[in-house]
Amino acid sequence: MHIKIQGGGNGKYANSGSCSSLVSYLEHEDLDRIKKGQKVEPFFSHNDDAIKCNAIIEAIDNNKKKLCRDEAKFFMITVSPSQKEIAHLGKMPEEQSKKLKDYIRNGVMQQYAENFQKGLNAEDIMYFAKIHHERKTNKEEGNLHIHILVSRKSADGRLKLSPMTNHQNTKKGAVKGGFVRVDFYTGAEKAFDEKFLYQRQREEQFDFKKQYKKGTAKDWEQLNIEKYQYNKQQKEYNNHFIQNCKEQGFSDKAIDHLIQGNSIEKGNESFSIGLTDNSFQLVRFVSSIAQTLQYAGGSGQSSEDNRRRKRKWSI
Repeated sequence: MHIKIQGGGNGKYANSGSCSSLVSYLEHEDLDRIKKGQKVEPFFSHNDDAIKCNAIIEAIDNNKKKLCRDEAKFFMITVSPSQKEIAHLGKMPEEQSKKLKDYIRNGVMQQYAENFQKGLNAEDIMYFAKIHHERKTNKEEGNLHIHILVSRKSADGRLKLSPMTNHQNTKKGAVKGGFVRVDFYTGAEKAFDEKFLYQRQREEQFDFKKQYKKGTAKDWEQLNIEKYQYNKQQKEYNNHFIQNCKEQGFSDKAIDHLIQGNSIEKGNESFSIGLTDNSFQLVRFVSSIAQTLQYAGGSGQSSEDNRRRKRKWSI
């Protein structure tokens, strides 16, 4: 997962004036998709699946009370899942897009809001996002990616919110709170993993990649040893988890169904899988009470998102 925050300068991400040029730029893929007979991905917001460009420009450009002429009026967040992450979301582009919209709304933007340390949630942020299917990609990133246009002001116009600030969790002075970009990146990564039951290998994790990028040859040697040990241990945990599920009476087919994010009913009980600290947890629902069955693969309660399953399968 690669996440980048942009805004400023005199290029296409200039953000002290109107957002009209940037909104127009984000439409560049639409014409090609229409010519190919493919579905165009409309802009979407937190509560709307299709927003017109003029409505976006009007909303962002008019949400600037008490901002000076040369101050930033908006920012751009680009979220680029890896090819492996995209494949994990499903085989069909429609399924991938649907899940990514959910992730942006309830994962990325929730993490963004919370990171300001002002008691905000995703619905308090004015943002408009657009999924793109093509890009000049490198070997790590997939073609599918999302651009998120975010207003500098909160949705109600009361608060100035800048992810570019150097303030971090300040409690005194003119600025309270701040924004810790590293926490945002790691929080968004964790939100993806827990929402979609994605077990991230050590080399895919943000902190590992950051250390590797800045490390020396000696650091790389140690990191590679750490990667090997981590991934080996994860595989052992998974094997033990699957064995325990089988001892609970689940077939291989049922276990695969659970790992795909679905739930299974057995009598008056319902079972699903959660992800805690990158380890699977089998969660049992009895009379609407969730109980985490602890195995060697890890312990603790599953996230709220992992308790909401779209399909149930009776056995």
